[in-house]
Amino acid sequence: MTDTRARDLKQAWVTQFGTWSSQLERLLAADERYFHAYLRLNSVPSQTGRLSAATRELIAIAINAAATHLNEWAVQVHIEAAQRLEVPAEQIIEACQLASVLGTHTMSIGVPLLLEEMERAGQPVQISESNYDERQRELKAQFERDRGYWVPHWGAILQEAPEYFAAYLEFSSVPWLQGTLEPKVREFIYVAIDASTTHLYELGMRVHTRNALGYGATFGELLDVLVLTSTLGTQSSLISIPHIVQQHTDSEV
Repeated sequence: MTDTRARDLKQAWVTQFGTWSSQLERLLAADERYFHAYLRLNSVPSQTGRLSAATRELIAIAINAAATHLNEWAVQVHIEAAQRLEVPAEQIIEACQLASVLGTHTMSIGVPLLLEEMERAGQPVQISESNYDERQRELKAQFERDRGYWVPHWGAILQEAPEYFAAYLEFSSVPWLQGTLEPKVREFIYVAIDASTTHLYELGMRVHTRNALGYGATFGELLDVLVLTSTLGTQSSLISIPHIVQQHTDSEV
């Protein structure tokens, strides 16, 4: 390809995303044909118009800030993009708060497994709401009111680890009690961090897809959330290939 082609590809990226970086420069230098394909794939989420640009950036912030990924550079890129769109700072903070709940999936996966193994070991743990005291019943009601759903493993956590349950309830409810994002958008963020290739938590995807539908989400919107989240995989190239190009350049000096 020609230098003109490279300039056109760079301009296409800047027009689409409003930014450029040394990493992208080296990715382009490594393989212009690959960069074209990279650009095309990353541009897809914006083409349907079903998710606003602000929503796309908030989702991108969340999937990059999620505990399973933690790409600080990408978080900064998408925060700056959200700021250019004049997304309020409190909404950007809210997206990060929503992503920060991901750690509780240790409990979501680990507690049911633990209960199964206790039963296999002949030491079953009996989980029943009849075992709840008044405070535990109030906590369950508060969770359902503040978070809008309930799944069985929370019953076990509430019965056997009520202090954790209460602390997590407060932690996870903050965006819902004082945030300004649409509930549907909050659920999009949950779907995205659960569907991310770095996590792939099926129960969470189902719960939050169901919640999003309850808040009026469409099939197309949710499909675009998944399409956007799937592009996270392209970061493998963005992180690695520029280093190879730089090393090659340095060796020629």
